[in-house]
Amino acid sequence: MHKFTLAVLGLVAFVLALVGCGQTSSTTAPTSPTSTPTLKSITLTSTTQSLLVNGTVQFTATGSYSDGGNKNLTSLAIWSSSSANVASIVSGLATGIASGTTTISASMSGVTGSKTLTISPILTSIAVTPAAPSVTVDTTQQFIATGTFTDGSAQDLTDQVAWASSNSSVGSIDKKGLATTVAKGTTTVSASMGAIAGSAALTVTSATLTSIFITPDKASVPQGATQLFVASGVFSDGSTQILAAVVWASSDPKVVSIDNTGVAATLSAASVTISATSAAVTGTTTFTVLPAALVSISLTPPAPSLAVGNTTQFTAVGLFTDGGTQNISAPTWSSSNTTTATVDNTGFASTLSAGSATISATSGPISGSTVLTVTSAVILSITVTPANPSVPVGSLQQFTAFGMFSDGSTEDITNTGTWTSSAGNVATISNSGLATTLAIGSTTFTASIGSLSGSTDLQVTAASLQSISVTPANLPMATGTTTQLTATGSYSDGGSQDLTSTATWSSSAGGLASVSTSGVVTALKPGSATITATSGSVSGSTIITAANRILQSIVVSPVNASITNGQKQQFQATANYADGTTQDVSASAHWSSSSANTVTINSGQIGGGLATAKAAGTAIITATLNGVSGSTNATVN
Repeated sequence: MHKFTLAVLGLVAFVLALVGCGQTSSTTAPTSPTSTPTLKSITLTSTTQSLLVNGTVQFTATGSYSDGGNKNLTSLAIWSSSSANVASIVSGLATGIASGTTTISASMSGVTGSKTLTISPILTSIAVTPAAPSVTVDTTQQFIATGTFTDGSAQDLTDQVAWASSNSSVGSIDKKGLATTVAKGTTTVSASMGAIAGSAALTVTSATLTSIFITPDKASVPQGATQLFVASGVFSDGSTQILAAVVWASSDPKVVSIDNTGVAATLSAASVTISATSAAVTGTTTFTVLPAALVSISLTPPAPSLAVGNTTQFTAVGLFTDGGTQNISAPTWSSSNTTTATVDNTGFASTLSAGSATISATSGPISGSTVLTVTSAVILSITVTPANPSVPVGSLQQFTAFGMFSDGSTEDITNTGTWTSSAGNVATISNSGLATTLAIGSTTFTASIGSLSGSTDLQVTAASLQSISVTPANLPMATGTTTQLTATGSYSDGGSQDLTSTATWSSSAGGLASVSTSGVVTALKPGSATITATSGSVSGSTIITAANRILQSIVVSPVNASITNGQKQQFQATANYADGTTQDVSASAHWSSSSANTVTINSGQIGGGLATAKAAGTAIITATLNGVSGSTNATVN
């Protein structure tokens, strides 16, 4: 008996024994031994599910097992095709035999996977219809391409074939099979797909123009408007088409002028006859120009602002189709808020209370309007704050304008006043009172409303230090090594400056990491320290994390460098540590040259590893740190 079966029977007997005794047990059931994974499903994959007759495609069978694993079963499975007369399959390779659909299956251990395969017939010929049409010049002819396949079926391929015309000066054809005739003659229209092609002969004849009609007929537009006319010809073969080249004329060019495209421009109110002539055939229509029509109404003054108790006279100005303007003599006036402002039938408005009202003037279907804003009191004076500030170049300063009104109230008019600067090269100011400083100097800012204004002076001083960044940031170091830090100051004018040599350097833990007055930090013990650079009241810092690492080797690059005599070459020393980390130690390593007459090289925090070629020859460049050295050759040409 299988070990697993025995284990299960034993577990059942154990549970029954406990139940029979009326006891419960917390003992964990014995784990069954590992069993062979079983095949759960088969998935078929292929690059395509559609073949032409005689085409082939390789299927792959992948089995999924109970343990989550997968296995390629292509060579192990039993393959079959549900319609062997449509497609055959051997070891997963399917071959198309005849058009149709079949199901490809792969079976193993009682598990089956399947996939549908469609076999399409092969195109044998293309027929183009109509076979020999005859049409007139400047007309179109639709051709149809019908494909015949090996299974005897036919299919409309008009939108799939490549169309061509043998004589494009007679007729052209687009990708949808629509031919356009250009001139009298014959051309061969062909449709092709791969190596299969079909064609038809297109004959283009000329038809005689018998009459012309113009659209629109009996049109009328107001003076100043334009009208597009179109001439269409009726031909002896009964066809009708738009005529591209006609001679247009107006019976009175002082009333209506018309260009060679059929666009008529109206000059004065009257009626004229518009004619179109082609090949001695003329068509006419009557065109009436009406008096200029009102297009829009605008009100003046536009968007006024008045204090309570004041009045203003509105005027309605009409814009007409001829481009002219004139005052509307008797429009209908109205106010949207009569508790705020009223307007009489002459356009005279009176303000009643603080708020806003839309004043409208209407003539026929045309209306125009503007918003009348009513303030509670009349402004008497303007004060600008802050008074006479001083700010550094590159900084911003917000100014506020306050209006003092006749009722004793004060209102922020910063965004409604007009701001100006007396010296735009020193500082500019936006419509919202925000000043931008540009150069050292002084300027006067003025906020104005109407004839009232208020001002203040601004003194622009030298740019101020805004922040300091210390790099590199969050620096890991090995104890006993040194690194040059850089302090960069950012100023109010957007500029930056290297402050490394002028900043005051400090370490939060001098016993762990010390820093020199020039920003050279030395890792003394394992741990972290914050290194800070200070200039005036502005500081910036970085964190140094030191750890004991065993230096195993030093790699000097570039390897086997070639230097032109008199030129310089920067070498880099990279330390490889036992913990798998690396570090650029070019600044802390001691550099030497085996031949100072050939190549000299610098040591130290600044310029460490910078070599200078002195004479032709070869020297060995060596970098040493904590008793470990690395070297490379330098050849001077």
